[in-house]
Amino acid sequence: RSLKDITVSQSGRLTSSSSQSRFPAMGCASAKYTVESSMEEVSANPSKGLPNLLNALEQTQKGTGAESAKKSVPSIFESLPRAIEKLDQNESKPVVAACRVIERCVNRHNGKGTGDQTELDGSHLKQCQHQLSALLQKVTSKVENSKHMAWEFTECEISSKEAKAIALATIALFKLEKHSADCKMEMKESGGVKAAVKCLEADSGIKIDAKASIAWMLSSYVDQDFGNVEDITSAGGCDQILPYLEKGGNKEMKENCVKVIEACIQCDQKLKNKDALKQAVEKARSC
Repeated sequence: RSLKDITVSQSGRLTSSSSQSRFPAMGCASAKYTVESSMEEVSANPSKGLPNLLNALEQTQKGTGAESAKKSVPSIFESLPRAIEKLDQNESKPVVAACRVIERCVNRHNGKGTGDQTELDGSHLKQCQHQLSALLQKVTSKVENSKHMAWEFTECEISSKEAKAIALATIALFKLEKHSADCKMEMKESGGVKAAVKCLEADSGIKIDAKASIAWMLSSYVDQDFGNVEDITSAGGCDQILPYLEKGGNKEMKENCVKVIEACIQCDQKLKNKDALKQAVEKARSC
């Protein structure tokens, strides 16, 4: 071995450059993660790899790297389910990063001007949706546990941030035209719809801006005449959503809540209090 292949570590030991990490050194301002190196780290250590993958995707929004990143989207979707499953729910940063990676990948896949659109494996997307539903259920459980330990009701900043990120990632998957219906069905079957309704409870511990994203997610769920509203109505979703037609949230949230209730009225023949719900919707639309 030549001398140039030998380096001296801080501990004074001689080490070979070939044994050093292939990942950029942490804390080095000049080090930049590529999508490829970040994906390797996602497999080895999802908690560290997912934030770095997000940064790499954001760095390649323009220029020559954009086309390469677009070609990596199918591989990213393949690796995400297992990576998300390994995450510790107490580590919020990688959870939020994973959700934002999904958003960036959908935007990159649907975007124009960065090369041909690559085919996505629907099974990988359904697995991603399954993991998002699992994350949302963990959020509701975490907030529920914290409520029992608190002296008085408080909203949880961290759980709200996670719930919002999960909702936006789910909405992104629904924007994949060929796979939207399958992702919606997976959300229903994996408990994501019921968890979303729970987030909308008045004392759920979720902040109003995150609830607005949850309402948008449910509105996207019922969009395009997707009639599987049973998990909304059976979980008391209309009763949870109704107060937001009168107060709380912004105009967009109110419109999304109206859309969800209208879908429930139309699709659930056994829904109770339809007349009262119709009146509430008409009143909200007239305001």
